[in-house]
Amino acid sequence: MVLLLVGTAGAALAAGKPTVGVDLTTLEIKTYEELDGLSLEKRMVLRLVQEGFAAVTPAQGPDVLVTIRRTPEGLRIEARGPLGARERTIPLRGDPLEELHLEIVHRVLGLVRLSLAPMTPPTSPSSTSVVAGAPTERLPRDRVPREKRRRWRMEPSAGVDALWRSSGPDLLVRLGFRLGQSPGLGGHLSLGLSPSSGEGIDVQEWQVQAGVGYRLALSARFDLEGGVLLGVVVHRYDVNLPDARDAGSAVTDFLGALPVVLTYCPFSHVGIALRVAPGVAGASQRHLLNSRVLWERGSLRLETGLALVGRW
Repeated sequence: MVLLLVGTAGAALAAGKPTVGVDLTTLEIKTYEELDGLSLEKRMVLRLVQEGFAAVTPAQGPDVLVTIRRTPEGLRIEARGPLGARERTIPLRGDPLEELHLEIVHRVLGLVRLSLAPMTPPTSPSSTSVVAGAPTERLPRDRVPREKRRRWRMEPSAGVDALWRSSGPDLLVRLGFRLGQSPGLGGHLSLGLSPSSGEGIDVQEWQVQAGVGYRLALSARFDLEGGVLLGVVVHRYDVNLPDARDAGSAVTDFLGALPVVLTYCPFSHVGIALRVAPGVAGASQRHLLNSRVLWERGSLRLETGLALVGRW
């Protein structure tokens, strides 16, 4: 990075190109780490050089100084040049970091050009100097501002929960699928299996639910979603006692839940979700033998657990 800046600074003095400095010290440390600030800065500098500008350090007094700040609305990009300051805010909507970097670089280039309008524009792409061996950044095909676009995603998930009910917790293995906007409204399908046992009895509960949720982007890597799920639970039991008159059967019942999911995505297509889902079944379940309780659970329930999430 230092060699690149020094080289472009020398080229600027020789060729009279507009100079641009990038200063990310305006970001808080936490935000800088969430955005992978070092990688973002390299992308911006590289793209500026490819577009015919000269990248220099802020201390060298560039023609345009680019800064980025975190605000409640998102990331505010400012390019201060001969025509004054040009600003643009990019909302943080939970997009993959790769896409967010491309969006930031695209906005930076536009603001730099606006702030340099009265000066000599950079050379055309055909005569632009490019760092040897450096990959070319591709701008998004859709140039509509990101706050006006909706991103549709498919998100399969698999996780393990603790199912809390009166008389004791049980294991719940879940598979899920979400299709919808991110952030925004999405449809959900959830499948689960909860095995359990008691004195002389084995129980399996299969649940199927579908519903909707709304997702909010908390930062570039965190999002929060609340929703409603409705479906059925099939309660199957087998009694393994010689004096049992009822050896086993299956009962289908209503099942509803209000899940709240916090997702952390350290990578573009992989995330970890923390899930809390209070819910209720249509009825409690109790199995007796000669007035002795073999197994019972109440209708109120709480699912808590972790899941691995894929995003495409």
